[in-house]
Amino acid sequence: MVEALHNTPVTEVSARLTALGLNPEIINLHFHASAREIRATVGDAVFAKYFKFAFVRNPFDHLLSLYLYTCKHPKQVGHAAAIRHPDFKAYVRNEIPDEPQSPGPQSNLIADADGRLLVDFIGRYETLEADFAKVCERIGARDVSLVRSNVTEHGPWTSYYDRATFDRVRRRYQHDLAAFGYADRAEDYGIS
Repeated sequence: MVEALHNTPVTEVSARLTALGLNPEIINLHFHASAREIRATVGDAVFAKYFKFAFVRNPFDHLLSLYLYTCKHPKQVGHAAAIRHPDFKAYVRNEIPDEPQSPGPQSNLIADADGRLLVDFIGRYETLEADFAKVCERIGARDVSLVRSNVTEHGPWTSYYDRATFDRVRRRYQHDLAAFGYADRAEDYGIS
């Protein structure tokens, strides 16, 4: 449907969305809109009708990937702060606050203000293919494949951490680690 609407005037898109029972304001949502924002835009009744899913990533791996992506893209928010440091460890020591962020950045996108999940299924980046297949099966999508984009090339994320940076990131993102069942002990990842 998105491709079919790509070159269609906004007024016509709004009319088509309204005919489908959707709030045309959804076209004004940003790319990383939270489930709360989507629910507020489409309304509780419409939101409840749909199968909602999200994918999360181990917060340690997520932060490394975000750092490397930000370093490569000068227009990315935080670029100046990222390149100010010689490496990831220095970035963590100097830019990542040493206090919990609650809710965590990932859970904040898929939970309501009270921390209740608003999605029906949470897949993991670490099992992306299998979890994506589960989503496709649930929604009846056939012959759909994933396309990789915004890939940052790097070695195993654990090789970028020492005990001090691991502990700092663990404290910062403890909410997401607990919410999604990720280990929070350095030993579990072979970091000493």
